[in-house]
Amino acid sequence: MPKQEIENTMTKCIRNSFIGALVAFLVCMIMILLGALCVSQGLISEQHVMKYILFTGALGCFVGGTIGASKTKSKTLLIAIFVTIIVFVVQMAIGYISYTEASVGERGVPLLLADLVGGILAGLFSGRSKKRRKR
Repeated sequence: MPKQEIENTMTKCIRNSFIGALVAFLVCMIMILLGALCVSQGLISEQHVMKYILFTGALGCFVGGTIGASKTKSKTLLIAIFVTIIVFVVQMAIGYISYTEASVGERGVPLLLADLVGGILAGLFSGRSKKRRKR
């Protein structure tokens, strides 16, 4: 591969990762706002809030990873994992800004695992099917 083609491929992968991360973050924020509305109305108990947040993280990373990976021809799993890492870093940064006493072990590890599950599933399911040659 020529150097220019490699740079174009890397640029596309990075761009698609950030597009997917933006979509994933927007999905997470919309779902969290809907969850806050449900908690205030009494539809979701406060015991289930952490499970709901993990679900929204996984769903957001799945949607964002699918969008980011569907724009490329290959490396779908890698792009979906990049999307997951970007979203997780943003989520943890917002968490540390909002709550100074937050610890990574208490809420960060389960959130990372939930985000990774969503991202890996997106990478596996958004791969383009290979066309079979007719003989």
